[in-house]
Amino acid sequence: MRISGNYFDRLVTNVLPYSILGIVLLWFCSKISMSEIIIIFTGFTGFLWLMDTLILYFKKVKTLRIGDGIYFGNVRVTPQDILGIKPVTDDRYRRSFKTIEFIVLVNGIDEKITVIDKPMTVIEDIFGRRSKTLRLLFKTYPELKSKFAFKHDG
Repeated sequence: MRISGNYFDRLVTNVLPYSILGIVLLWFCSKISMSEIIIIFTGFTGFLWLMDTLILYFKKVKTLRIGDGIYFGNVRVTPQDILGIKPVTDDRYRRSFKTIEFIVLVNGIDEKITVIDKPMTVIEDIFGRRSKTLRLLFKTYPELKSKFAFKHDG
């Protein structure tokens, strides 16, 4: 089961609400046709999603799956191979990007692996809920809680 976020999750949670709000406001405040609104909506949504995705793409993120083990991409690791877990909030751009950084022992070498945190809704964010990805990971592997660093970096 995939527990890390993906680009589609970010589209649905982070981009579409703003696009829909903008288009509804545009529709009520102007006299443009529905076909023009659809074109503007598609272009605006595509642009925002591209900007959101490119920044994360260049961070070289991997997928995190759990099942009969913990998988980063296609690499299987044991809970003992995970040396540290740290949430990272990247505020370099106008939007923040939440990722989770794992320090993993792979073939005897410490390697930093970054995964996309499952995006949260605005309501979950306001109430300060913990990361969905980490909740699922700690539910399945409670021994990893001791390797979690509470510090958020930017």
